[in-house]
Amino acid sequence: MASIKTNSTYMLISKLSKTVLDVVAVMLLARALSVQEYGFYKQFLVSQQILTAVMSLGIPSSTIFYLSSERKREYLANVYIALGIISILTILITPLSAKLFDLNFKTSFFTTNWLELAIIYALSVFVTASENMLIALDKLKYMPIYVLLPSAFWTVGIAFSLIFETNVNFVLMIFLIRYLLYFILTVVFAHEKFDFKQLRRNRMKEILLFGLPVGVSSMIGLFSSNISKLVIGNLYDTETFAIFSNGAYEIPLLSIIGSSLFSVIIPQLKNHFDMKRLDEVNRLWNKAGLSMIPIIVSLASSFIIFSEPIVLFLFSEKYVKSVPYFTLYQIGLFFRIYSYGSLFIATGKSKLYMINAAISMVLNLVLDIILAILIGPIGAIIAGLISTFVLVILQLYQISMILNMSILKIYPWKEWMLSIGLSLLISMGFYIAYRFFSTSMYLGLGFAVVSFGISFLVLSRFVDNQVLEYALSIVKRKTKARAK
Repeated sequence: MASIKTNSTYMLISKLSKTVLDVVAVMLLARALSVQEYGFYKQFLVSQQILTAVMSLGIPSSTIFYLSSERKREYLANVYIALGIISILTILITPLSAKLFDLNFKTSFFTTNWLELAIIYALSVFVTASENMLIALDKLKYMPIYVLLPSAFWTVGIAFSLIFETNVNFVLMIFLIRYLLYFILTVVFAHEKFDFKQLRRNRMKEILLFGLPVGVSSMIGLFSSNISKLVIGNLYDTETFAIFSNGAYEIPLLSIIGSSLFSVIIPQLKNHFDMKRLDEVNRLWNKAGLSMIPIIVSLASSFIIFSEPIVLFLFSEKYVKSVPYFTLYQIGLFFRIYSYGSLFIATGKSKLYMINAAISMVLNLVLDIILAILIGPIGAIIAGLISTFVLVILQLYQISMILNMSILKIYPWKEWMLSIGLSLLISMGFYIAYRFFSTSMYLGLGFAVVSFGISFLVLSRFVDNQVLEYALSIVKRKTKARAK
């Protein structure tokens, strides 16, 4: 069994590779498509994320729970069949879903392309548990190939679209092939020899019932994170939606870094909790959070302060109006040093996690509608920040109750606040220097990178150096290996 650090590294390398390719694809797409067609594509992404969360029914969480046990052989066949059945159901409900999305976004795009979308949705549902399969079956060494090959194909396809000036329909076709590749690689890498005699209705029921609360939580979470886009898409035209959605864009790097660690510590958190070692749960939990602070906070500060050159670099001058949205939206990243679902899953409190997500969604919806109408699209960003803050405080209080500890002990408050202050101060200093010398977009990006690097080193020195030390140890090992 590989160590947490080794598994986290496989996850991090895999997802970083995917993120880089996806960001490049986003940059190419923003330049290849007109603002309206780009808006259609972003609306499609919202639909794909929502339908995948709805139809997967929490099976990804059930997958890592049951396939991590000694009875993985008994449950593996049941996981595959459950995913297959749900994927077929996804195709059947797509015509109705397409009409609903057309109604919300006031377009005919979804019904016009419903068959192609149905296949994409179905493939998305089937592969939603693939990464957790690789984790549970201890096959993380295949993760880089699993995420890199389809993403590379996607990026090359979008580059082709830019060169030959194709339309959004060509982009959809490339997207479909990408997920077909995910499906094929899932079968190749995550398959095990299983006996169809192990298929049991009660086991499928266990899988669905265990994952249902987390699935509903994920569904609610996806609704909550996309509510602002659904509201803006309904209240404003497609071009305004495209500008807003680029502003409300979280560069995937942040969530990827956290999920790479928190996904693989769930088994250890669960083991400590089952053995009533609450102090060990809290120690591991705090250690994980502290390790995330230098990199997450440093990236967030750089994104906030250098938002203008970053937006222009990512999306081109066509989306300069996205800058205010992007700046405000990145503030929420300061609250992302933890993936809270991991602890709720490990402690068997997935239903509570679902309730939290529902409360946040309702609050977000109400605030979105009110503020978007009163002050325009920027109101939707403010609504998201308020609901995120409320959710974080609520979850921290509940975790303190679960672990029977003070809320002051289960979150690194002092280190977190110190890090935000130091990081913003460093970024502001570099931004002032950047403005003094030039307004060049590329120079701004250079200053942003240097700002992040200095901030990361300072926070690693004064807050936590786990990530830095681990990175240096890898470099030393590689250097010694080459020397030999």
